[in-house]
Amino acid sequence: HGHLEPLPDHGEVDVHGGDVFISQKKVGKIKINNVDYETHPGENPVSHLKHLGHVPEDEILSEFKDGQFVDLADNARVMIHGCEVFASHRKSGGSS
Repeated sequence: HGHLEPLPDHGEVDVHGGDVFISQKKVGKIKINNVDYETHPGENPVSHLKHLGHVPEDEILSEFKDGQFVDLADNARVMIHGCEVFASHRKSGGSS
Protein backbone atom coordinates (compact mmCIF):
# COMPACT_ATOMS: atom_id res chain seq x y z
CA HIS A 1 0.00 0.00 0.00
CA GLY A 2 3.00 2.28 -0.42
CA HIS A 3 4.07 2.28 3.23
CA LEU A 4 6.22 0.13 5.50
CA GLU A 5 4.79 -1.58 8.53
CA PRO A 6 6.55 -3.83 11.03
CA LEU A 7 5.73 -7.52 11.04
CA PRO A 8 5.22 -9.33 14.34
CA ASP A 9 7.77 -11.91 15.44
CA HIS A 10 6.66 -15.37 14.36
CA GLY A 11 3.84 -13.82 12.31
CA GLU A 12 2.65 -14.84 8.87
CA VAL A 13 2.28 -12.87 5.67
CA ASP A 14 0.38 -13.71 2.50
CA VAL A 15 2.60 -12.98 -0.49
CA HIS A 16 0.75 -12.09 -3.68
CA GLY A 17 3.69 -11.06 -5.83
CA GLY A 18 5.28 -7.65 -6.07
CA ASP A 19 5.53 -7.41 -2.27
CA VAL A 20 8.70 -5.84 -0.89
CA PHE A 21 10.25 -6.80 2.44
CA ILE A 22 12.99 -4.89 4.24
CA SER A 23 14.82 -6.21 7.27
CA GLN A 24 16.40 -4.15 9.97
CA LYS A 25 18.14 -5.02 13.17
CA LYS A 26 16.14 -4.61 16.36
CA VAL A 27 17.70 -2.18 18.79
CA GLY A 28 17.09 -1.23 22.38
CA LYS A 29 17.36 2.51 22.91
CA ILE A 30 18.77 3.37 26.34
CA LYS A 31 20.28 6.33 28.20
CA ILE A 32 23.59 6.23 30.04
CA ASN A 33 24.52 9.40 31.93
CA ASN A 34 21.89 11.38 29.94
CA VAL A 35 23.30 10.29 26.55
CA ASP A 36 21.26 8.17 24.12
CA TYR A 37 22.72 4.82 23.00
CA GLU A 38 21.49 1.76 21.13
CA THR A 39 22.26 -1.85 21.96
CA HIS A 40 20.73 -5.22 21.21
CA PRO A 41 17.54 -6.08 23.09
CA GLY A 42 17.68 -8.93 25.59
CA GLU A 43 20.40 -9.64 28.12
CA ASN A 44 23.38 -7.29 28.07
CA PRO A 45 26.40 -7.63 30.36
CA VAL A 46 26.97 -4.62 32.60
CA SER A 47 30.55 -4.57 31.29
CA HIS A 48 29.16 -4.04 27.76
CA LEU A 49 26.93 -1.18 28.90
CA LYS A 50 29.83 0.46 30.74
CA HIS A 51 31.99 0.19 27.61
CA LEU A 52 29.17 1.52 25.42
CA GLY A 53 28.59 4.50 27.73
CA HIS A 54 32.30 5.25 28.28
CA VAL A 55 31.90 4.62 32.02
CA PRO A 56 35.29 4.40 33.78
CA GLU A 57 36.17 0.98 35.25
CA ASP A 58 36.35 2.42 38.76
CA GLU A 59 32.73 3.66 38.66
CA ILE A 60 29.51 1.79 39.40
CA LEU A 61 26.68 1.65 36.87
CA SER A 62 23.18 2.00 38.30
CA GLU A 63 19.81 1.35 36.66
CA PHE A 64 16.75 3.50 37.35
CA LYS A 65 14.02 1.08 38.48
CA ASP A 66 10.84 1.65 40.44
CA GLY A 67 11.68 5.30 41.10
CA GLN A 68 15.24 4.83 42.32
CA PHE A 69 18.72 3.96 41.09
CA VAL A 70 19.88 0.42 41.83
CA ASP A 71 23.63 -0.34 41.69
CA LEU A 72 24.64 -3.13 39.29
CA ALA A 73 27.51 -5.55 39.82
CA ASP A 74 30.14 -5.44 37.07
CA ASN A 75 29.58 -9.16 36.35
CA ALA A 76 25.75 -8.83 36.22
CA ARG A 77 23.54 -8.96 33.14
CA VAL A 78 20.68 -6.54 32.46
CA MET A 79 17.55 -7.22 30.39
CA ILE A 80 17.16 -4.49 27.76
CA HIS A 81 13.71 -3.86 26.31
CA GLY A 82 14.28 -0.20 25.37
CA CYS A 83 13.96 3.07 27.28
CA GLU A 84 16.09 1.91 30.24
CA VAL A 85 18.00 4.64 32.08
CA PHE A 86 21.45 4.18 33.62
CA ALA A 87 23.82 6.47 35.50
CA SER A 88 27.30 5.97 36.83
CA HIS A 89 28.90 7.18 40.04
CA ARG A 90 32.13 6.76 41.92
CA LYS A 91 32.37 3.87 44.35
CA SER A 92 31.72 5.11 47.87
CA GLY A 93 32.50 3.71 51.26
CA GLY A 94 35.74 2.53 52.73
CA SER A 95 37.24 3.43 56.03
CA SER A 96 38.92 6.68 56.86
